Amino acid sequence: MPTSPRLRVVVTGAATGLLAALASSGTLAPPAAATAPRATASQSRALQTDAQHAAAVASATAVATRSGRALGPRAAARPTRVTAVPSSVVAAIGSSVAARGSVAGGGTHPVRLQRKAVNGWATVATSSTRNGRYVLRVPTRSAGTQTLRVLAGATGSAVSRPFSVGVGAGNPRSVAYLTRPAPRWDPCRPITYRVNLARAPRGAAADVDRSIAKVSAATGLRFVKAGSTTVVPGSAGRDILDEYPRGTDLVVAYSRPGASGYLPRGSRTLGVGGAFFEQGTTAVRGREWHRILQGYLVVDGTQGLPGGFGPGNVSGYQGTWGQVLMHELGHVVGLDHPGVRDPRQIMHVETTRKPAVWGAGDLVGLRALGSASGCF
Repeated sequence: MPTSPRLRVVVTGAATGLLAALASSGTLAPPAAATAPRATASQSRALQTDAQHAAAVASATAVATRSGRALGPRAAARPTRVTAVPSSVVAAIGSSVAARGSVAGGGTHPVRLQRKAVNGWATVATSSTRNGRYVLRVPTRSAGTQTLRVLAGATGSAVSRPFSVGVGAGNPRSVAYLTRPAPRWDPCRPITYRVNLARAPRGAAADVDRSIAKVSAATGLRFVKAGSTTVVPGSAGRDILDEYPRGTDLVVAYSRPGASGYLPRGSRTLGVGGAFFEQGTTAVRGREWHRILQGYLVVDGTQGLPGGFGPGNVSGYQGTWGQVLMHELGHVVGLDHPGVRDPRQIMHVETTRKPAVWGAGDLVGLRALGSASGCF
């Protein structure tokens, strides 16, 4: 048990590799490979051309005339405010999701739905207002968490507050939490983390940072990297609160079996993630929660998984280090292995051969544990 009576630890975050079944021929036969979403194709279909946008602007801002007389400048009035609300915040791939809202300022205006990209914002849909209101279709043909906004007016003079829509494969009911009531971090406080790469494979640092970015995008939690550390969580034993460097909330460490209580000698576990949280609960927006105070993630750096976030090996241990890290970080923020089994979920009890992207059930759980549920 933890050393402090205020804390409780849940250690259910052991990720194991799923070995492909042995066929009668004596060779390893992999499970059916997941088909990676064709993000590029869907994006190209969703993106509007400059000509289409120009036509929409011209149509929406043209001054109506009757018998050769202008009806007035109302249609060209400058929009002052735009609202945007998605019809769903988590959606299955290919499902219908709309962004609806209103534009203040009078007249008819062009509106653009934009998705945040690496180098700025990209327009993915256009329309125009009718009676001050609009509907825009959110692209859902590829998996991922999208940050979106709506611009109104020919020059985008009014901009909505950004909002997120998560798109994933599989069963949205395939989700579970470490305990009831569920534990979660305070989303109004940054989570400071350090990384121990002493036994890490090549590319591990980038895999850790990218995995944490994926958790942040799906939850709204803010992570701050404080640097490196020599700490290996569990080195003093399982279920014991670790002594981290001052101001550190989470340590991610690559280790070996026998060096941590979470990876016993002879273990074939790929990784273990979890959290220490307050024994008591706190009510936030009418719901009780345990507040997480410290997180840990230990992975066996001696295992031969490929790095990155692709589908992984065709035979042998399935998945990638990216998939393992995302799975264990799911435990760190409060998710458990779902009772409703669905191999398409990252939180599935075993790693499987699939691209490392959140499934629909993962996204439902991550949203519930994040900023959408309010601050402590």
